[in-house]
Amino acid sequence: MSLTLKELLDNTRKFPSNREKKSEEIKIYGLEFLRKWSKEKRHHNLLIEALVSSSNRDSNYHTCLAVDGIRLMKERWDRYRIPVEGGQVFSRPFSASKDRILCSCDCRDYTFRFAALNEKHGALYGPEPEHYEQKTNRPPANSLNLPGICKHLVLLADILRDQGVLVD
Repeated sequence: MSLTLKELLDNTRKFPSNREKKSEEIKIYGLEFLRKWSKEKRHHNLLIEALVSSSNRDSNYHTCLAVDGIRLMKERWDRYRIPVEGGQVFSRPFSASKDRILCSCDCRDYTFRFAALNEKHGALYGPEPEHYEQKTNRPPANSLNLPGICKHLVLLADILRDQGVLVD
């Protein structure tokens, strides 16, 4: 079972935070579209990677969205042009409410709040995070036990919408 971007965004909005507002304070560098071969499903997935920087910190984070089931073609056929390593491919825009995605970000918010639950729901891209043993008596970071996304992935989704790669 994997999730759609809309499901992850809807879950994220249930948390008492302003991740969407905070995403306005972030800059994206090096947005890349890659073809990733899925041995299990025997087709390419669209892999979207970006380096993200928060304006109030010196930290850079690596974000990734992998869209499952997007058919990448070498001919146009009224499709969106995607520059990939070694040339270009064409694809329909992916749907936030229909297409299944995998995602990751190496920021602490994503790592501690969402990564393990995203893995449990089949929405984590990359290796399973190490088990975290709570060292304080503070409430858990994700008391709702919901998969979701961090502000860096929210911004990546906004940029993909602006570019026409993502539709609702």
